[in-house]
Amino acid sequence: MSAISSTYFHKFSVNRMEYVTNEFGQEEPKYAPVETLQNLKCGFSQFSKSKKNQSDSMTDTANVIVNTPKLFCSPEFELKIGDRITIYSGSRNVGEFVADYPYIYPTHQEVPLYRKVEG
Repeated sequence: MSAISSTYFHKFSVNRMEYVTNEFGQEEPKYAPVETLQNLKCGFSQFSKSKKNQSDSMTDTANVIVNTPKLFCSPEFELKIGDRITIYSGSRNVGEFVADYPYIYPTHQEVPLYRKVEG
């Protein structure tokens, strides 16, 4: 256990796209839980920054807040781009996210996340 893992106060679970056979014998894509990647300790960060946008009018301005969530976990977990990751804080569901390319280091990995959008 690395020293950084002592800062992991959240948990995460992963669903991954796989192909399953439907009742008509055809293969179709479906997200399913990855058994080895359920209820694992992690760190979760939501870095926010505000951008000031100018509209067409010189007097109207709007602030846009951009959140950049990131998952921190052990480098031994195999996470893939497109995995659906659910983050928990205690028993509370923090949110569902889609994983981007994981950056793997000897002590941990950092996975940029995007809010899951239905569609």
